[in-house]
Amino acid sequence: MNTLIRREIESFRTILTQVSGRVVHERGLAIFCAGGVLPPTNRVTRCFGAVIETLQAASVLDLGCGTGILALIASRSADEVIGVDIDPRAVACAERNAALNGIANVRFLVGHSYVPVAGRQFDLIISNPPFYPVGGIAHAPVPLCGDPESPLLDALILGLPKHLKPGGQALFVTSSLSDNERVEWLLRQNHLVFSRQVLHAGEGRSQDIFLWEAAT
Repeated sequence: MNTLIRREIESFRTILTQVSGRVVHERGLAIFCAGGVLPPTNRVTRCFGAVIETLQAASVLDLGCGTGILALIASRSADEVIGVDIDPRAVACAERNAALNGIANVRFLVGHSYVPVAGRQFDLIISNPPFYPVGGIAHAPVPLCGDPESPLLDALILGLPKHLKPGGQALFVTSSLSDNERVEWLLRQNHLVFSRQVLHAGEGRSQDIFLWEAAT
């Protein structure tokens, strides 16, 4: 498995080199790619963005917003969208992209998981969190592997009961390289109703991407 994760990390670094400092176009949006921030051109973001395009929700929270592309897609059918990222570079990048596309119903905040929106509830919570395990991988990039001491994926699930409105739902992604047994355990421990489906099949050449849906 480490070999496959290393391959994904090398692919990430190659894409980052190609697009950092440039504007790319995805889902009808012009997206500036800041150095060190997950670019929107990867297959996970592209597949997840296609799903978010089909959804309608008055209030949306995007945890780990990166360039802001998912929040900006969600803003097309929402009254209010808030994107949160622990990396100030990502938040500055997302703010730039909102301005670049003339989108005014989105705000971006710096902080870990739900801390910047404490006490708030949302109709829809979305996240493309870092989901690769980092054991045995030196200098693992944070946008892919996160902080092992405070993983966003865990925090996302743990906060859903407090931050989802009644009738609301959460959508997030992992891959076949993730610790999906732990994800299921956390969802069950927090008494969440959930399902998982294949969002993109690797067909033996790469990882499968999973789309999770969860509700209280």
